[in-house]
Amino acid sequence: MPAQVQVQVANDVAGTLWTNFGGALVAPTTNSAVTSWTVDLPIGVGRVRLVSGSNTAQNCTLDADISNVTAI
Repeated sequence: MPAQVQVQVANDVAGTLWTNFGGALVAPTTNSAVTSWTVDLPIGVGRVRLVSGSNTAQNCTLDADISNVTAI
């Protein structure tokens, strides 16, 4: 099974109500594959977390970078 990552968001800073943001991001089944995604989050999001799973054969490393546009 390929590795999957689910982006979850909460509207409050305390993170009391997490909801899935879109569908799961699914990587290929190629050994040692490196996969990148870009996800645009709405401005009202208070917290973000990644949930990884569905990989039965290999370890996975997640690396997330986030940026915020403050002016145009």
